[in-house]
Amino acid sequence: RLVGSEMCIRDRLVDPMCGSGTFVIEAAEMAAALVPGRGRSFAFEDLVSFDAAAWQSVRQASMRRAGELPALRMAFGSDRDPGAVRMSGANAERAGVAGHTRFLQTDIREIEPPDTDPGLVIVNPPYGTRISNKKALYDLYGAFGDRMRSHFGAWRIALITTDTALARAT
Repeated sequence: RLVGSEMCIRDRLVDPMCGSGTFVIEAAEMAAALVPGRGRSFAFEDLVSFDAAAWQSVRQASMRRAGELPALRMAFGSDRDPGAVRMSGANAERAGVAGHTRFLQTDIREIEPPDTDPGLVIVNPPYGTRISNKKALYDLYGAFGDRMRSHFGAWRIALITTDTALARAT
């Protein structure tokens, strides 16, 4: 089942293998109604027929500040790699949502749900493309499944993987 953007906006979100923080940051941006691509230019701006004044008007009308996001609307990420946690925090800072995200260094076997209403756990764990020993992933997926059942029973879980055997190990 696909997860719609409105789910991220109204629900708490946790990514226990956050890597660079993409899910967490994008959920916070969506909840704050921040415009995607707000900090970059687009190729169509180089077209001869491009109307810079009209484009600027559209951009300004749709811009919102991250401060509009209620303090309780947090998105949470964790990773066992301290470098990934630092990178996630820096990425959230650059995106303007650092105040609405929390990143912790913790192993999947020790993750605890945040002190909020249940929401969505979304995870895109490693699935073998960059991993030389795929057998080690079965333990990781199994640990993820065990922790979700024991500590996140009321939460919805979204697992992204291309490997059905690893998904079953969860």
